[in-house]
Amino acid sequence: MFDKSVYISRRKRLLAQMKDGIMAKKAEELLNPIRKNVEKAIEEVARIEGYDLVIDVAALQGVVYKNETLDISRRVIDRYFEIR
Repeated sequence: MFDKSVYISRRKRLLAQMKDGIMAKKAEELLNPIRKNVEKAIEEVARIEGYDLVIDVAALQGVVYKNETLDISRRVIDRYFEIR
């Protein structure tokens, strides 16, 4: 016997999964160029200013202290807007 409520529930779930996949793909498509330019800006600022290592403190939960004078975020942002 055909259960219409089960069919509708499965169809809604499938459509939601398809929508999530489409949105994820579109987000990746839109964000990738931005990510590449940010990476390029970081590399250029680090190279010009002689840094050997740049750490993403937002992604690193283990950072307990950082010296604000070493923060290159503003210079990276400025460089990003120059190269985009």
